[in-house]
Amino acid sequence: MKKFFLLAAVAFMFFGVSAFAAKDVVTDDEKISTLIDEYFPGIKDYYEAGVITVDRVEEEYLADGTTECNVFYKYVKNYYDQDEIDNVLKEQFPDIYMMKKHNIIKDVSVYKFVNKSTGEILTNVAYNSNLPQRRFGRHGR
Repeated sequence: MKKFFLLAAVAFMFFGVSAFAAKDVVTDDEKISTLIDEYFPGIKDYYEAGVITVDRVEEEYLADGTTECNVFYKYVKNYYDQDEIDNVLKEQFPDIYMMKKHNIIKDVSVYKFVNKSTGEILTNVAYNSNLPQRRFGRHGR
C-alpha cells in the first residue's frame, strides 16, 4: 500500500508540475537580446558581435512562478562587407591594408570568430596574391 501512495505522489508531482509549466518560443529580436542580457551575460558580447546565431529561444514559466530561459545557438564566422573591410584593415592590419592598396593582394575577406579554447573574439583575414608565381625546379642540360 505504501508503494501505491508513493507512486501516486510521484505521478502527481510529475504531472502536476508539468501541467502548470508553459513554454513560449521567442522570435522578437529585441526580446531575444533582453533575455540574453538577463539570463546569459556570458554570451552577450558574442551575440552583439554577430559571432553566434540564435536558432531558438524558449522562455518557460514554471509552476512556482519562476521563469527559465533556454537559448539554442551556434558559433559562426561573421564576415565584414566590402565597405567595412578597408576600415578593419586600416585599424587592425595596416600591413595588409597597404598590400591591398598597392594591388599586391586581391580577393580580401575578413571575418570575426570565437576562439573556443580561449573565448576571445578574433579577426581573420584571407587573401590571394597578385604577384606572378615563380616556378623553381631543375632544368636539364
